[in-house]
Amino acid sequence: MLEKTKNVLIIVTGGTLTMGSVSGQGLIPQRNSLGSKLEHYPKFHDKECPLYTTPPFRNGNRVHYDIYEWDQLLDSSNMNMEHWVKMCSDIEDNYDKYDGFIIVHGTDTMAYSASALSFMLDHLSKPVVLTGSQTPLGFVPSDAEGNLIGAIMIAGTYTIPEVCIFFDNKLMRGNRSTKQDATAYNAFSTPNYGILVNIGTDIIVNWKLVRSPPLKSSKLKTHKKFCGDVGVLKLFPGITSDIIRNFLQPPLKGCVLETYGSGNAPNNRPDFLEALKEAIDRGVVILNVTQCSVGIVEDGVYQTNTSIKSIGVVGGGDMTTEAALAKLSYLLSLDLSPTQIRNYLKEDIRGERTRVTKRTFSLTDESFIRHVAEALISFEHIQESEPNPFNEDYIIKDVKKALFPVLLCYAASVGNIDNLKSLLSVGANINIGDYDQRTALHVACGQDNLDVVLFLLSEGANINAQDKWGNTPLDEAIMYCKTHIVDHLKLMGALPNTTLIENNNDECLSY
Repeated sequence: MLEKTKNVLIIVTGGTLTMGSVSGQGLIPQRNSLGSKLEHYPKFHDKECPLYTTPPFRNGNRVHYDIYEWDQLLDSSNMNMEHWVKMCSDIEDNYDKYDGFIIVHGTDTMAYSASALSFMLDHLSKPVVLTGSQTPLGFVPSDAEGNLIGAIMIAGTYTIPEVCIFFDNKLMRGNRSTKQDATAYNAFSTPNYGILVNIGTDIIVNWKLVRSPPLKSSKLKTHKKFCGDVGVLKLFPGITSDIIRNFLQPPLKGCVLETYGSGNAPNNRPDFLEALKEAIDRGVVILNVTQCSVGIVEDGVYQTNTSIKSIGVVGGGDMTTEAALAKLSYLLSLDLSPTQIRNYLKEDIRGERTRVTKRTFSLTDESFIRHVAEALISFEHIQESEPNPFNEDYIIKDVKKALFPVLLCYAASVGNIDNLKSLLSVGANINIGDYDQRTALHVACGQDNLDVVLFLLSEGANINAQDKWGNTPLDEAIMYCKTHIVDHLKLMGALPNTTLIENNNDECLSY
């Protein structure tokens, strides 16, 4: 098999993997130690090849890696937003030179850094893999060796255009990950999402869960501003309104509120709700996530959830606290109003949350739409030949009113033009909106299917239709960064209702 060599950059920030014992100080990161250790491990360095070149992996590829070490290595407990910016800049400065990137990082704040980087690296087309260990490299036993070689293999072998964490033979989406154990080797999990890659006797890549790469014409864009005026407040029984008010005082602009269960909070405490509402009325954005390790904030399930939603607290779905904090900091650093920020918090823009189910069309049998259309036609023909005193004409109108918007949107979401034609042939209004006033054109513009977009426009779809949030189809295309659709819509005179301003340019919020 012809060997191919991919190039990977290892950015060493510190963490347990780089640590050694110092008398009287415990474990601390040690500079210039990683490279000297790796050249003595056969799996990290084939002596018949240039320094820092691995033996061939299973697919026949080798990986050459370079090591770039920070001047001051950090225990990750000392990480802050400035270090996120440095990691982002290191990747940006070397982006064209390497096929993938590894960040050696301490475990304590690794999920925070991975979440932040997912929002900082826009149009990412190469893997960025954070890894570390629970015990230092060279200790016996240690997980450092396996974590690092696995990260090298992933970053240099697979085109997974995401910021990820590799730990204990598993590759996880970074902004879905959280540290679950302080001592075990399986330190990280993605409680509300699947594993991207499992390494065992077989290497299993779950490509259905991997985010799609950006368009080839898209270039990496970095966002290096984060709003530091954010915080995390965890509810507990008996929390006082004074504590809440003091926490939410200026200069705080955003708060991740960790609530009970599926997003519940006291609704028998007017003082509690008033303290939150006072801050929201001042422009503070409050994002509701669950304290549970597994689960989702579900609006409207319990009255205790509805009460805080009614005053303007935003449901965070199944986001982790780490992802919620990073996303909130990111959005607050943009030139957006609190209303716009609240809207984007509800959207999935980097794979950080599951899209709201009521806006996801998941009918598995696409022939269902065709059968419904045929049934409606047949029913109308029966009415014409056999009049009935029970006024089925009103019944069928109600059925159409209920079904058509959902079916149109679903057909647009899966790109089935034949089903769209079937629905239009039996009287479906192409501009009718669903329960969120989203039209089929809105859905198509977020699904990267230009043929469907052009078909809908040719059939008279309103290019500037607004959903209940005021977003147009162009906003939808911008939000999900469907660049070629954005270009077509603009050429045809489409107008956005919301202008996303990032570094003084109109840009997509997602890659």
